[in-house]
Amino acid sequence: MRTFILLHGFIKKTEKTPKKEPEIAKKNMENPSVSWELIKTDLLADPKTKKEIKNLELEYTLIKQIIQARIDQNISQKELAKRIGTQQSNISRLESGEYNPYLKFLKKVAKSLGKELEISLK
Repeated sequence: MRTFILLHGFIKKTEKTPKKEPEIAKKNMENPSVSWELIKTDLLADPKTKKEIKNLELEYTLIKQIIQARIDQNISQKELAKRIGTQQSNISRLESGEYNPYLKFLKKVAKSLGKELEISLK
């Protein structure tokens, strides 16, 4: 029997998985009835993991919003790419977190989804 452990939903080539994350995930897999909240609490207990998650929070939030807007409108990555004037692979890389887009590209994505891109400094 093989065991697969999902470390996180987005993987960026430039970032490394904190060393404790696989250990925590394996421990939690021993009890399959463990809730996501408990796993999340364990992961966030590690300062390095917590810092990395915080650093990526804005990117992941934006990616989730793009995916949700596309799904809500029932359009494919290919259709979104066509609306923007780019290739489907660029949309796929954006949605997987492998692509660090220019502001101009994000504005095109937002407009093609009937949304408005808002950016602010706090």
